[in-house]
Amino acid sequence: MAEESIASEKPPRWGAGEISGYVSAFLGVFSLCGVLCFLFPSYLTSEEFRKTYSIDFVRTTLLVGLILAYFTGIVSYALNQSKKLAWLGIGSSLIARLLGGSRIEVAEFESTPFSFGLDWFVLSFLFSMLIFIPIEKAFSLNREQRILREGWRTDLAYFFVSHLLIQFIFLFVNAFSEVLFGWAVNANFQGMVCSMPIWL
Repeated sequence: MAEESIASEKPPRWGAGEISGYVSAFLGVFSLCGVLCFLFPSYLTSEEFRKTYSIDFVRTTLLVGLILAYFTGIVSYALNQSKKLAWLGIGSSLIARLLGGSRIEVAEFESTPFSFGLDWFVLSFLFSMLIFIPIEKAFSLNREQRILREGWRTDLAYFFVSHLLIQFIFLFVNAFSEVLFGWAVNANFQGMVCSMPIWL
């Protein structure tokens, strides 16, 4: 059954509005995720990862993503008989724009001991594509293999499941350990642990 579904996944065709539809849908959804990170930073962004990027960088990335989502969505709508991807891309980017878009302000917030890390997920996905697609094309074993080849949606599903599963496990373990072992985080206990011999 799985082999049949993979075999039926034909690669998108250039000029049919399919590729622009997928680009629009991904960028629109990711832009909406970016705006949600601005709205709920303490729950959706990770404190450690926030230190590695600036607000201006995120705003610029968000603006470029919104513009490209609109543009590729319009192209897909004009060329593709199925309008689902175009509507998903245009609709999600429109919601992102209505919520504030790239000009959304970040309200004061307190860091939480655990968060979902949606910022890391979105940025890592975008930059993974920018880094690994050119590497795959430059050093490919099969020069004829296309980027959007048969079975590419299955590969993408594995990527999402593995990343999201890691995020959920990380979130669960952090929350679980905070509830069960929060009592252990105190200066006296830490001092006792630090004073133990190194061999122990």
